[in-house]
Amino acid sequence: MDDRFVQSTSKDSKAKVQPTARKKFHASTPYERQPSKSKTFCGYENDPSENNTEALSLLKIIIKKQESLEKRIGQIENSVFNTESVILKDIIQRSQAMAKNKNIREQKVILNKSKNIPCSGYKKAHSDCHTFGEIEDVTLEEIASKFPLVTMDAILEVEEKLNIKQYNKSMVAFVHKLKDICNSVDGVLRRIFTDTLMQNFNWDGRWGKTPLNTLKIINQIVFETFQTDTKTFELNVKKYVELSRNRVKQKARLHTKNRKRQEFYLGYP
Repeated sequence: MDDRFVQSTSKDSKAKVQPTARKKFHASTPYERQPSKSKTFCGYENDPSENNTEALSLLKIIIKKQESLEKRIGQIENSVFNTESVILKDIIQRSQAMAKNKNIREQKVILNKSKNIPCSGYKKAHSDCHTFGEIEDVTLEEIASKFPLVTMDAILEVEEKLNIKQYNKSMVAFVHKLKDICNSVDGVLRRIFTDTLMQNFNWDGRWGKTPLNTLKIINQIVFETFQTDTKTFELNVKKYVELSRNRVKQKARLHTKNRKRQEFYLGYP
C-alpha cells in the first residue's frame, strides 16, 4: 500500500510540474504594419526633402506675385497723384483766369467812369477837354490790363514807362479812380501790387528788402493822389505792407490746413 501511495504521489507531482500548452493567437503589432507613404498637399508622393524644395519654390512664386502687385499699386497711386495734380493745376489756372477777368471788368468800369469826369477834376490833366480821348483810353486800358503787378520785371516796366509824359498822366488818372473806389492807401496799393510780390518790399529797404519809397508809382503817383503829409503817407504804406504779410501768412496756414486734411482723409498729401 505504501508503494502504491508513493507511486501515485510521484505521478501527481510530475503531472503538476508539466506546464500546460497555451493557445497562440496571432495579433498584428505596430512593427508588423506596412508603413504608409506620406503625401504632400500637392498630391505627389515625395520624401521630406522634396516637399521642402517645392514649398520654397511656391513661396518664391508668391513673393514675386506680391512684388508685382505692390508695383502695380504704386503705379496706380502715381497715376492718381498725377491726375489730381493736373486737376488742381487746372483749377488754379481757372481761378486765376476768373480773377484776372474780374479785375479787367473792374478796370473797364473805372475807364468808363473816367470818360465822364471833367477836365478840371485833375490838376495835371491836359489843357483841353479831350483828356480821355481815344489815345488816352488806349493807354488806360493798357494800364488796367497790367494791374495788379505780380513780378519785379512788371514793376521795372511801369517805372520806365512813367518817364513818358502821357503815360504818367494816364497813371495819375487811373490811381485817382482807384482812390475814388477804395478811399484808402491800403485799398489802392492792393490793386497795384499782389501780396506775394510785396513780400520782397518794405518802406525804406531794411533787412535786404527793396525800398518802396524810391518807386515813382509810390512817391509820386500815389503820394500826390492822396495829398497827405509825408509822415502820414509813410505810416499808411507801412500799414499796407504789414497787412499784406498777414494775408500771405493766413493763406499759407489755410493751405497747410487743407493739405493735412487731405492727407488725413486720402492717406497722402
